[in-house]
Amino acid sequence: AVEYGRRNERKALAKYKSLFKAAHEDAIFKEAGLFIVKEHLFLAATPDLLVECSCCGPAVVEVKCPWTVRDTSLADLYKDPRGPVIEVDKAPVLKESHDYFYQVQAQMLACNVPHADFVLWNEREITVERIARNNQFIASKVAASKKFFTEVLLP
Repeated sequence: AVEYGRRNERKALAKYKSLFKAAHEDAIFKEAGLFIVKEHLFLAATPDLLVECSCCGPAVVEVKCPWTVRDTSLADLYKDPRGPVIEVDKAPVLKESHDYFYQVQAQMLACNVPHADFVLWNEREITVERIARNNQFIASKVAASKKFFTEVLLP
């Protein structure tokens, strides 16, 4: 499953870029690397891509190419109670309880951007959800991470 995701990430990013350029003004794409949170050096993130446009400003992009729906529809993810998304108005919405939500919130913190594009892709289709930065959620998770780091890892 991990290999499938890695193998197809470039295809997914190419499709995402094409869609983004068509819908946004002055699109700029930047390769991403490791971003360390300066205020909390024990936190870091690696988004798949950085994007910016004159209409929306900067964002991080996180791409997932789920193995489980490689030969079916992305909508099949809605049926899995352990899956990352639920269906709202016939579109996927990332569950706030899912690891991927934590991941994109950490990426927004590390890159200091107001939103993320969460991309689901398979050979047949692509979905993009714009996710807003949730500072209250981030603050609670940073506090928990700091406690774990200082009380469990450091000693």
